Amino acid sequence: MMSRVKFHNSSDGSAGTSISISWKDFVNNPFDAGYYAEAFASADALIDKEIESLLRQIYHDSKCQDLINELHYLRSKTNLQGLVILDILKSKTVIKEALYQRVINFKKARNLVLHEIQREYALIPLQDHKKIKNQEEFDEIAKNYITGLLGEGEKIFQDLSKVSSSIYQKEEQFFSHDFYQKNPRIKQIKKRYPSMSIK
Repeated sequence: MMSRVKFHNSSDGSAGTSISISWKDFVNNPFDAGYYAEAFASADALIDKEIESLLRQIYHDSKCQDLINELHYLRSKTNLQGLVILDILKSKTVIKEALYQRVINFKKARNLVLHEIQREYALIPLQDHKKIKNQEEFDEIAKNYITGLLGEGEKIFQDLSKVSSSIYQKEEQFFSHDFYQKNPRIKQIKKRYPSMSIK
């Protein structure tokens, strides 16, 4: 046990838990210990947590928070993915296309590592297998791939944090009435269902 989730007693004597969101604790430490799949899963979870946090920023009304809590619950019970929330952020122009694509590419690699029996070795393209001479080289190449991808994951996590800061610096853009009215989905719905009455 690495005690990354902290148990504590609050000032009123009641017990509780807290999590310190640290890339080092959740990603680097498991990676250094050789637990590459765990490191990848933790990196993905931290990125999803930051994505959800952005949604909470732009939809901060209590009713919206209740809906986001429902989405959060469903993510743990169904196949609802962080990409669904990310797509909402892209639609609302909070996330740019380049960052959106980087998250998608990271999640594709994450799926390989977590769902293939080869784990991190699944990251090595099949055409490269013929060039590998021995197990030591095979191990090193797999480690290099996952090192690079986790480095990219950390940059994505940092860039999402920068987006969070930029939202408060552009309140006239992100918290204005027009921001919520300019929904590109409305045009898409009207195009597909012209007879539907929607504002």
